[in-house]
Amino acid sequence: MSVREQGRRFPTRAKRGFRLLALFCSATILAAIVTAAALTVWPDPLFAYSFRTPDINLHSDRPIPPEAMEVLMDVRRRLERSELPPSGPHDVYICNDTWKLNMFGRNASNRFGGISDVYLAGNIFIRPSDIGRNAIFPPASWRFSLADRPLSYFIAHEITHLDEVAALGRLAYWRTPAWLLEGYADHIGKGSNVDRVIAADALRREAPQMDPRNGVYNRYQLAVELLLERSSFMELAAAPPDPEKALHRLLGVAYN
Repeated sequence: MSVREQGRRFPTRAKRGFRLLALFCSATILAAIVTAAALTVWPDPLFAYSFRTPDINLHSDRPIPPEAMEVLMDVRRRLERSELPPSGPHDVYICNDTWKLNMFGRNASNRFGGISDVYLAGNIFIRPSDIGRNAIFPPASWRFSLADRPLSYFIAHEITHLDEVAALGRLAYWRTPAWLLEGYADHIGKGSNVDRVIAADALRREAPQMDPRNGVYNRYQLAVELLLERSSFMELAAAPPDPEKALHRLLGVAYN
């Protein structure tokens, strides 16, 4: 074989090698995507421990203490406030590993307290938690009190989202404004109404805890509770009003 013939064959072999490498990489990426999608629908292989009740199945990648029953009983107590029909049973997954928060949170950051897969499998994912103390481990950036946000609050909040989508339907849920969905979920999850005197003062001061951009829904909850005095959740969802008008009325301030 001449040197010229060898030179002609080398590019051909190199091209074949590159094609095989590209094919292997594409297959690997596709397999990873399929695996991630499958785990979103059925995450159980990543969670070795379960605590099952008729309406809530609690899963974790760490052993689950017996206090889990008290946590779930508190969740049920909070959900009793809801006017929406229960949509359970529900699967709740405690993600103690950060990479699981990233995977199941998808486009959300791993700083969330809880997230529910309302459009696909209906699974709920909660950040690292101490089930025995009914508490989450907040992200380092968290700067608000968790006194009214135990683990049971986060679970009840996310279950309320699933009840909302079951009552409204996926398309109507997608169209419903975030202030109503999150405000109602906090109204149920908190287990009690906002103290209006304290909340009104915080509104006037433009306190950080009244700004939803900080990851808290106190403002939304207050608006929803004011509006629920005259309308049901389903009525509000059918024709969402301006929540700021209700808040200004509480403060006795004109709203244009």
